[in-house]
Amino acid sequence: LETDFKQTNSFVNLIGTNNQIINTNSFTEVFSNLVINKSAGTVTLSDNINIETQLRLQNGLFDLNGNTAFIINSFTTSVLRNNGGVVSENVTNTSKLIWQIGTQNGLFTFPFSRLDGTYIPLLFSHTSGDAGNFSVSTYGTAKSNVPWPTFPITVSNLNSVYGVNDSDATVNRFWQLDISGTAVGNLTFNYAPDELPVSPFNNPSSLKAQLYNSLSSTWQTYLPSQSAAANYVTVSGYNMVSGPYAITNVNSPLPIELLSFDAKVYNKSVKINWVTLSETNNDYFNVERSKDGINFYSIGEIKGSINSNSINKYELFDNKPLSGISYYRLKQTDLDGRFTHSKISPIKFSDLNKVLQFYPNPCGQKIYVKNIFTENFILQVVDLTGKIIIDKQIVHSINDEYIDIELGNIQDGIYLLKATSNDFVQKTKFIISR
Repeated sequence: LETDFKQTNSFVNLIGTNNQIINTNSFTEVFSNLVINKSAGTVTLSDNINIETQLRLQNGLFDLNGNTAFIINSFTTSVLRNNGGVVSENVTNTSKLIWQIGTQNGLFTFPFSRLDGTYIPLLFSHTSGDAGNFSVSTYGTAKSNVPWPTFPITVSNLNSVYGVNDSDATVNRFWQLDISGTAVGNLTFNYAPDELPVSPFNNPSSLKAQLYNSLSSTWQTYLPSQSAAANYVTVSGYNMVSGPYAITNVNSPLPIELLSFDAKVYNKSVKINWVTLSETNNDYFNVERSKDGINFYSIGEIKGSINSNSINKYELFDNKPLSGISYYRLKQTDLDGRFTHSKISPIKFSDLNKVLQFYPNPCGQKIYVKNIFTENFILQVVDLTGKIIIDKQIVHSINDEYIDIELGNIQDGIYLLKATSNDFVQKTKFIISR
């Protein structure tokens, strides 16, 4: 079929047994009603098309072939299927079915099929919000779950919380969902029976959906409120987020998101901080320390949040740090005893021997702070309620033995002098008395 005119309020029926191609010479043709009703053969797109009223799949396959079919009608009946289906199956995620849903509520069926005819629809039951345009593409993979998505977002790993490739526990299919608005609804992913993970991860009722976070290059914890049965997973009451999706076994979830872990000298201690974006079956954390960076020993334990989809912040103090160079890392232990380690954060010997020095004390209009730093740092004067009175950034210079701080009209009283650099925090009291 080759055309360059608009089919206004009419039906284009593609029938017969031969393969057919919709070729519009790079022009986005607008159809009113497009009907696929073939007893054999496939209809293949060669260019993008728009459909104003209805796409009707009576029989046969409609292969998007790296192109977009855009349904510019918000009715749930704008796409109807009796048999056959829409073939996406493009690893570049350019074979997209886009539906202009807007504020229309109801069940929207994206009727995907594999080239072998296996029906694997994506269902979106829109309950609230303005979804705008909802774009879906999907493709199946080899048993090793390759290739990973590369467009529009590059997935860099398929690692579990235990740091190993999780392909054995992941359904052999990816989905790319993109929504231009904001919407809440129920989302159902369907997959083919032969796309199940390998044993012992192939129990359909133990599968759940996960979203890839491109900012942290990790898979987030399971989406909330899920149910599963043979060949599908449903996420209920979901606030839609764009991105790549996968389905994994709950006994081998894709990774916990550790946003940061670092250790800094704090007065005469070492302060260890870490932040998680999400946690799955997380029992507890151990902070481990080492003298040589090889042999680590626990110096403290903190309970985890078990399961969480929000940011959690943790801290622990090492009040008896080692002299010289020492190394810190985080050990996260799961409910079943399996564990993983974070990166290593070293503390320099010189940092442990820094002591904040100044004179005079009590002081009047100025205070002089000894320059013990090897980099830029921040000096602050803080009152006893925690209010910052003076906040001064100091550019490091080897020529300055002392840095003077003008105290101005600060009232007499007791204050804290606080010095902060990349790996050093120390504070001490002083008195202003004029």
